Amino acid sequence: MDKRGLSNLVATVLIVLLALAAVALVWGFLKPAFDRTGVQTDLRAKCISVNVEATTCVNNASTGNATVTARLTAGEIAEVVAVIELEDGTTKTTRTVAPGILETKKIGVNNTGQNVTFARAAGVVSDGVHFEICSESSNVACDNV
Repeated sequence: MDKRGLSNLVATVLIVLLALAAVALVWGFLKPAFDRTGVQTDLRAKCISVNVEATTCVNNASTGNATVTARLTAGEIAEVVAVIELEDGTTKTTRTVAPGILETKKIGVNNTGQNVTFARAAGVVSDGVHFEICSESSNVACDNV
């Protein structure tokens, strides 16, 4: 009786190849998550040194625009975000090019003709591809004219 089967060597090679294929497949799924985590960590580290203040807010309900003045006091940012909170509790935002260090930037935000209760600002850091919005400044009261 002649029994045919796989030799131990061939079986071992097949098991090793299957294990390598499984590792490659798992790495293919996990690598993008690891890459994103590294980028987010780098951008969040940049945010630590950033300080943006909302210094003034003037709202003109008749024209439908509020003007928020933001000032960069520390760090390096790519953009600045102005946030206004309307009387109904909703918020509106506008992003624009960042001011230089210790400079101010006036940012117009559409208020849909409502009164604005307060405004704040935040810096946006970038690595050229990815963006991270840093923590917002404290609220500044808005003058409704």
